Formats: sequence, C-alpha cells, structure tokens
Amino acid sequence: MPEDRRRAKRIPLDSLYFVKISFEGDDIITCLVLDISIGGLMMGLPPGMESATPPIGAKGIIRDASPEISEVLEPDLEVTIMWAKEGLCGISFDEPQPQVVQSFDHDDFE
Repeated sequence: MPEDRRRAKRIPLDSLYFVKISFEGDDIITCLVLDISIGGLMMGLPPGMESATPPIGAKGIIRDASPEISEVLEPDLEVTIMWAKEGLCGISFDEPQPQVVQSFDHDDFE
C-alpha cells in the first residue's frame, strides 16, 4: 500500500454531504463527500463517471456544496485532483480551510 502523505487529519462524515465541482471548464458534477480535512476531501464520483475521472493534477473549482460544507469552505475554492480510483477521488484544496476542523472534528469520530 502506498505511503499516506496526508498532513492533516481526515474527518469521516456521518451525514450525506455533496459538492458541485467543475474541472478545467467541464460541466459541473455533483459528488458525495466521504471525508474532509483542512487540506482536502475524498469524494465519490457520480455513477457512470468512474471511467471518465479527470486526470491526476487536473484543476477544478468547488462551485456549490451542501450548506454545512459551504459554511466552512471559501467560495469558488480552487482544488487539484491528487488521486482517483474505483469511483473515488481525492482532491487537495489550493488554500487550507482551517474552519473545517472547528465544524466537523468531534470526539464521536474517534
């Protein structure tokens, strides 16, 4: 298994949260957020998109999100695809989002 290079603690989410994101001028897609940190998130891609995942290094912008996610992310946040595999995708925020920890890091996730 590859070495885990994450610098920030990933926080698993206990509810359904979504982001709407566009990559390099493509259409906006809606993805399920599976975990989040100050530096990025892991998301599930929409059905049928597994084979059309944007390439590693692709730039994107989060255009909209579930209210709880929108409250902790800067508007039109720029992101980069770090990895993609089997319908999942990891994105890195171009700027850290420290307010994520205050809203989502709870002891019940331990």
